[in-house]
Amino acid sequence: MYPTAARSRMKDLEYFGHTDIGTKREANEDNYLCVDLSPEIPPKNGPTALLVVADGIGGHAGGAVASGLAAESLKEHFLLRLKGAADPPPWLSLLAESFQKANERIFEKISEDHRLTGMGTTLVAAVANMDKAYVANVGDSRAYLVQGEEIIQVSQDHSWVAEQQRLNIMSPAEIEHSPFRHMITRSLGFEATTRVDLFEEDLEGGDFLMLCSDGLHAVVPDKEMLKIFRRSSDPEKICRKLLKQAARAGSRDNITAVVARFGRPEKKAKRSPSATVRLGTPPSLESEAKVKDDGDS
Repeated sequence: MYPTAARSRMKDLEYFGHTDIGTKREANEDNYLCVDLSPEIPPKNGPTALLVVADGIGGHAGGAVASGLAAESLKEHFLLRLKGAADPPPWLSLLAESFQKANERIFEKISEDHRLTGMGTTLVAAVANMDKAYVANVGDSRAYLVQGEEIIQVSQDHSWVAEQQRLNIMSPAEIEHSPFRHMITRSLGFEATTRVDLFEEDLEGGDFLMLCSDGLHAVVPDKEMLKIFRRSSDPEKICRKLLKQAARAGSRDNITAVVARFGRPEKKAKRSPSATVRLGTPPSLESEAKVKDDGDS
């Protein structure tokens, strides 16, 4: 298990990861990873990080083993491929390659210890620099991009629920009461090879990237997440508040998130009073419940 929290501050790139066992589980089968890749690539590429969240499947020790193997395998493969390279390889290709290596490693572990048969893990990972976020995912752990007043789900869930929603053949009530509602349709460790979804997103100063397990996104709606991002620019405060909000919302799962911020938004020129016209009285804003952080009064 990786440390419950990790912070890194690089010039123009800051990130923080945190995981919590939650209130219902006896063990934490989630794992996450934050690796500064900057020392491994030419300085001209600027600050670059590998961010990972994995949610283990299989119960008992199996899920934690699988998620830990996946995260560690990604780190090792990235560092191996970058060592001595004159230029970074194509990030999306490296992510896809690393996911396959992680899948193979989980299969090898199962063959060595049949008590681990059935274990697997979801995996979402990103390589992030100041201009781009390169994202890969298998399963229902998610990647989100937060830009200004908008939160965007970058990854697509590989789950039975998501497939029914995309096909639009069942009502929300039918989905909610189905015995298959917790089933994921793709994971590492399920087959000898795995299909990986890949995404590339442009970044601007002040943008956030978040990776999280379903212990968070299953109980905290996107609009509630966005409120937390709007209240702070500190990845650590945001991350801790997201996890506390998930616990308060009754999450029955382990809860994990990694939050990264890319620079700061450019200051916009203030409009002169003569250029501003107020028409009528603005509607009252809904009061927002404050999510307390550790040490908040």
